[in-house]
Amino acid sequence: MKPAYPKYPISKEPTKRTIIVRCPDVRFSIAFGAFIGQELHLNGGQYYSLKKAGGAVALARPDNLSSEFESLRTDIDMFIKEAGVNTVIIINHQNCKKYDAVLKRKNPENEHEERDDLPKAVDLLHTLFSDDNITICAYYAMFTDETQTEITFETIHEDTPLRKAPEPQ
Repeated sequence: MKPAYPKYPISKEPTKRTIIVRCPDVRFSIAFGAFIGQELHLNGGQYYSLKKAGGAVALARPDNLSSEFESLRTDIDMFIKEAGVNTVIIINHQNCKKYDAVLKRKNPENEHEERDDLPKAVDLLHTLFSDDNITICAYYAMFTDETQTEITFETIHEDTPLRKAPEPQ
């Protein structure tokens, strides 16, 4: 049988050492890709992408989302143990539909509940993988305008800074 598509090369010896855990919400795809490439200096061939609705919410609330937590923990553990990953980056974003639909926000007045969950997720990752010498970083994407057409990122936690310092003017 003749292949319907051309052949594409693969990496025989991948050197990916980073996992990025983030929400697959398509509203943020372009901005997430730009941030990861331009600010964290990672291209698609340099990291594993674990897209889970709610991003790191299962790591912040393992008791509320036990099956999702176990799935995410197992994935991260496998990448650390089997693929040599040594950096875990988690990104949450404002106005996450998972928080509205599934979790029924704890405090509807708190529009940044997703940000508040990031330190909890970082603490749990440090506890779970304390023997693995991994670097953990967490970022929060938030809207910059009332029409919610642009976002910026806030560093919540970096074991080691991943971004380059700005050049002096």
